[in-house]
Amino acid sequence: MVTYINNDFLVKAIEYGANDYILKPFIMESLIKKITTFQRIQDLEDREKRYLKFMNRVFESDPTAELKYELDLPVFIISKVERFLDSFAFFYAKHRNKMVEFISTKDLKTLPQNHNTAVIYYFRNFSTLLPKDKEDLLNIGKKLDMIIGSTEAEKEIKIDHYKIINVMSNIKFIDTGEILSVPEYIKQIIIYNQYKMPDTEISKNLGISRKSLWEKRRKMDIQKKRKTP
Repeated sequence: MVTYINNDFLVKAIEYGANDYILKPFIMESLIKKITTFQRIQDLEDREKRYLKFMNRVFESDPTAELKYELDLPVFIISKVERFLDSFAFFYAKHRNKMVEFISTKDLKTLPQNHNTAVIYYFRNFSTLLPKDKEDLLNIGKKLDMIIGSTEAEKEIKIDHYKIINVMSNIKFIDTGEILSVPEYIKQIIIYNQYKMPDTEISKNLGISRKSLWEKRRKMDIQKKRKTP
């Protein structure tokens, strides 16, 4: 609480740990409002940290966690696993320090026409759209920061101006008919393909480095024995 204020004073106060100030004389309601506003901001920051920690833990095993996110938007990502589409959007937004807004089919007609640099728009059900709707969405995405996900490769639609990423496009695995966790899914892929293709190709299709592939083998206790002639 001060009777005067200047830039030097503010700089020193912030360095000493102040979050806000109020000039005297003041009414009590103003002080209470400042305190409650500060508490609300602290609560939001705490929630953000906890949600980010939760999402990091949920997606940390996904192959998209180790992709490089230097490419510019718009991006078109293809994966048969919907979860990998979601984790790509999450890590991309985190890497760029932006918010990601999930777009459903019903939201397509209300998308903004102007570019918002703070928001990345994400739509993952591209393969379910009609051809005309696909073309309209691709045209909208060129004007916005957008990530479009699809569970199928698009052969009939021309995708211009988009960086295209294909996650695990060539990997084959045994279909057990069971719903597997992501680590178990990756483990199965490594075991099934490690004698069918080189490590370089497996790591490339998983979207990870060879070092990460080696670390996953060690963590999952996957023994790769040398073939005897």
